[in-house]
Amino acid sequence: MTDAPDLAPTDPEVPREGRVVLHAGFELDAETVSAVSRQAWARVILIAGPEGSGKTTLLTSLYESFQRGTFANYSFAGSLTLPAFERLAHHSRIVSQRGVPETERTPPGERRRYLHLRLKRAMAHEPRDVLFTDLAGEQFRLVSDSEDECKRLTVAKRADHLAVLIDGQKLIDLDARGGAQNDARRLIRSLVDSAMIGGQTFVQVLFSKWDLLAGLGDGAEALKYALNIEKVLGEAFGDRVGSMRFMRIAARPQSTAVPFAYGLPDLLRLWCEDSLFMSNEPSRSVRMPAAVTEFERFEARQLRERSVDG
Repeated sequence: MTDAPDLAPTDPEVPREGRVVLHAGFELDAETVSAVSRQAWARVILIAGPEGSGKTTLLTSLYESFQRGTFANYSFAGSLTLPAFERLAHHSRIVSQRGVPETERTPPGERRRYLHLRLKRAMAHEPRDVLFTDLAGEQFRLVSDSEDECKRLTVAKRADHLAVLIDGQKLIDLDARGGAQNDARRLIRSLVDSAMIGGQTFVQVLFSKWDLLAGLGDGAEALKYALNIEKVLGEAFGDRVGSMRFMRIAARPQSTAVPFAYGLPDLLRLWCEDSLFMSNEPSRSVRMPAAVTEFERFEARQLRERSVDG
């Protein structure tokens, strides 16, 4: 395992060998992400979609799923951004005193933000580092409208996966469904035409809030429209990217039609295990700071017990 990158300010009068690198734990910036991805073969997941489509809710639900234990055959093995995840999850908890679970939206105009999870698959020797973007929906509108803005989204060239969210709630609305399809199509076209994604990129089109559609019945117009979106996007871009898959998710369902984090186990396994960048990756990962919270200590104990049992 290599040494951790120097990601925190240090006193220039203290010799480098005497420095202890501490992570603030909040969202990583582009410079820090570059250091992490240079040090480790991290998966980079670009999560895209308009405002309110469920990008941040997806990330928060993944994080909360690991607080419940093993998820999708992976165990939590650390994070450089735990406080950031906790801040995002706050509105969904009782302590927030909200009547309905909600997710804090990424503020408009916010600088590019990235979240980090380190996950370990059962029986695997090495953990997996995964970096997720948490970018405001307005940024993707700019990317869709401007080639210059698109080329500024440099993380797209390094992304193993591009996940484009389509708001399932809008598919129910006759006046909104066409716009939802066009948003996804324009975004993918802009990224492809600007050569920011291509044959090295796995693309997933995610129909979010699927719990709102799950009980409509097989003949529902909204479901037929979703199938038509798959046909249109598949024909337009399927042969211009590494692969294109269509998936239904409900990260935080508002009804009992589907379970919590519906569709996320398959999605997480796809993100962690498939990459055209890293078919022959070496065994190395980011050095994590020592466990300092009870959650981290608990997970560390669980990992040690599993390794002994295995």
